[in-house]
Amino acid sequence: MRCTGEDAGTEDAIGYGKGFTDCRAAGCGEAESITAARRRAFEAVFSCRWISIAARRGRTGSGGISPEIQEKRGKRMSVHKKMRRVVSLDLIRTVAALMVVMIHCSSPFVKSFETASREFVLGNFFDGISRAAVPLFVMTSGALLLDERREFSVKKFYGKNVKNLVLLLVFWSAFYAVLYQVIFPLARGEAADVPELIHDFVFGHYHMWYLYMAVGLYLITPFLRCVAVKENAGLVRLFLGISLAAQFTVPLTQALAAVWEPLESWDNLLGKFRLQFFCGFTAYYLAGWYLTHVGLSRRGKRILAAGGMASLALILVYVQLTGKYSIGYSNYSLLVFLYSAALFQGLYRLGERIQGRRTGSLLAACAGLSFGVYILHPLLLTELRRAVPYEGTPLLYLLGTFVTACAGAAVLTRTRSAIPGIRKLFRM
Repeated sequence: MRCTGEDAGTEDAIGYGKGFTDCRAAGCGEAESITAARRRAFEAVFSCRWISIAARRGRTGSGGISPEIQEKRGKRMSVHKKMRRVVSLDLIRTVAALMVVMIHCSSPFVKSFETASREFVLGNFFDGISRAAVPLFVMTSGALLLDERREFSVKKFYGKNVKNLVLLLVFWSAFYAVLYQVIFPLARGEAADVPELIHDFVFGHYHMWYLYMAVGLYLITPFLRCVAVKENAGLVRLFLGISLAAQFTVPLTQALAAVWEPLESWDNLLGKFRLQFFCGFTAYYLAGWYLTHVGLSRRGKRILAAGGMASLALILVYVQLTGKYSIGYSNYSLLVFLYSAALFQGLYRLGERIQGRRTGSLLAACAGLSFGVYILHPLLLTELRRAVPYEGTPLLYLLGTFVTACAGAAVLTRTRSAIPGIRKLFRM
């Protein structure tokens, strides 16, 4: 059974196909046996396709679905249910895109001023509350791409999705490299910097590290899909438990080693075990799937919410007292993980409550602009800071640059996406 539209399999944290709907609303979310789950996982990796759930329930020999199942599905697929998941994930993507812009608007205040200054306090607050931006994107990807109920082809995924992501990475790396190392210098009467041009093309602009990380996650997605099935929920919990332990141990030793030199050797020893694999973005990827497809008990949700709020408070206090933002803001820390997971859960539940045609359409439009806002806002911020330098009004300057960068990137994305030839460059 194909539970998605024509864009199935192309979705990502920043942009996914409009045809996506909640498969549970279509009546294909019933629990399967362990044997069936293992068989599907085997077929996914070695036969490059998922066993269709509908095929085990009455698919005709010609490849169509039996009339009985079609009738049953039609009765159960209300518009209300179909929109539920889309609204939630569009809301999360919209918030995450705004957070990315806020991080880059507030980070200069954190990096350039003393901890006692009002600029640092303000920058730390807005930067700290926005630290869930990339984790939210990754968890949204996990919720979509690890859904075992969706039809999936390894060959198609690698041949289309991964290829398109690599092409986006190459194009935008070249765009920023040529812009900053050739066009802008020539406009100022300077010579082009060829070594820096090559460097920027290979490593990308500072905000493009997300695309490199996304390529890595895409490459292991077929294997993670074999793990991320409801019957293997215990295995996912085990991995997340190891991840939480690593996310506590690694940043803690780094923080202690920064103030007590004898612990530096211990930190180096832990680094040799490459525990970052467990406390890396793979954990966020699986957490997004787990929170949306398995879920927590009511008590578990309350504990996660409380842990998330406490984690955010500790992040803000730690950075404010120490000024060590590279440790406090780390995506690999336990505090950022708990805060991000709690925020993801809260936004997902909020999306379920505000669902509706108008709300869904508005959030879908905003989410459709998210990749363009992400990819273009650094250019606008750089030129905006050149044109309007900071003059001692931190709150007004921060909010002004934030609103201008968001609005400008959204307008450019909307304008460029209307041109057929370059439309794909603004969507993942």
